[in-house]
Order: sequence, then C-alpha cells, then structure tokens
Amino acid sequence: MRLGVFALAASFAAMFSASSSSIAVEPVALSAGKYGFDWLHPESARCTKIGPKLRARFQRCKHSAEGGFTGTVPSYLCEVNDDIEYMVFTDLATCQKQLETMQANAP
Repeated sequence: MRLGVFALAASFAAMFSASSSSIAVEPVALSAGKYGFDWLHPESARCTKIGPKLRARFQRCKHSAEGGFTGTVPSYLCEVNDDIEYMVFTDLATCQKQLETMQANAP
C-alpha cells in the first residue's frame, strides 16, 4: 500500500509542480475557515478545518489556481513535515469532493 501512496504522491507532485500558476505563499497568509486533508495518507484522510494551531504547523505552502485532484479548483499544498502534507481548499464541500476523488483514484 505504501508504494501505491508514493506513486499517487509522485503523480500529483508532478501535476502540481508543472502548473505555471503554482506560487509559494506564506502559511500565515491562509485565511481562517479553509478545509484540508493530509493527502499523503489517503486511507485515513478526512477534511479538517484549518485553524490557527494547524496552520502554525505548516512549514511552507504553494497555491495553485487550478489544483486539487480534479484540476479545476484553487488549492494550497502545505507541508507540515516529510510525512504530512495538507491539500487546502476554500470550503468543506470542495474539500470533501477532492478527498473523494483522490480516494477513488488511489491504488
């Protein structure tokens, strides 16, 4: 299963880095009320409200105007450490749709 997660991670990282609209942003620039999930752990991922404590754990974030797993929504990719990376979206409904898409396509 771990190899499948790495394959999913590699394919998503390539897609995210290839986007010309992907730009680095300061984690503190993320406004309150966004939702995200740890996409490196698809089997246990769930949408979580991004509050001040979680946002403070973000080491760096990149914004993409057309990111996510459908490639059609604005998103942030925020690294906590080498094993935890959150995809962050504007609202719970968008987060849930992106999470379900990711899980449906996981190896």
